[in-house]
Amino acid sequence: MKVIDFIPKQVGGEKYFEGVIKIKLPSYKERLELIKSLKLGVDSSGDVNSHSERFDSAIELLTIVESHVISVDLVQLSDESVINSLDDLGYSQEGSQVINDLGNMLVGGVKLGKV
Repeated sequence: MKVIDFIPKQVGGEKYFEGVIKIKLPSYKERLELIKSLKLGVDSSGDVNSHSERFDSAIELLTIVESHVISVDLVQLSDESVINSLDDLGYSQEGSQVINDLGNMLVGGVKLGKV
């Protein structure tokens, strides 16, 4: 597995966090195994899709994200509070969106130039 620095993007047009999350990227084969375990699908263009709203899959994906994150080193810009864990990050809607972005990246892969 390759380790990268994930920098949270803007959420809803605003930047809420400064800093990085170190995360282990799965290989292509590992991503396919993740997709299979989450009962997701891959369309002809290689994009991951789900035809059902499966709450269990969301919980399982969160567990996968937790197992791939090495460290969280973020500052919440609104009050300059330090966020050092996914738990702390998940208390806000904006933080939860960052966690969802991590999950999407793990199952969907990273675009060339980002690795």
